[in-house]
Amino acid sequence: MVGMYIRALMKGASKVSPTIKFVKPNVGKSKIKKAVDAVKLESKKMKGKMKRSFQKMEEDIDPARKKLRQTTQKLKGEKVTESGISKGKDLKGDK
Repeated sequence: MVGMYIRALMKGASKVSPTIKFVKPNVGKSKIKKAVDAVKLESKKMKGKMKRSFQKMEEDIDPARKKLRQTTQKLKGEKVTESGISKGKDLKGDK
């Protein structure tokens, strides 16, 4: 029984699937399809620009937020971390 499976595997190992030569792109040929594709592309570009601008603002604001979190840690009496975010092991337990 086991020998039958081994022989089947050995036969399958000799087969090699053909290599893919090329892939034809699916590009619309009508004017409407081209216009829709252009609008989709432009909307994705705008989304990327907005995301980059928000990331830049976040980078500018981050030092102030970090300082605020550290101050909050000091007021609570917790260990002050570099990020300003308390780790579970550093929190004081109320038992």
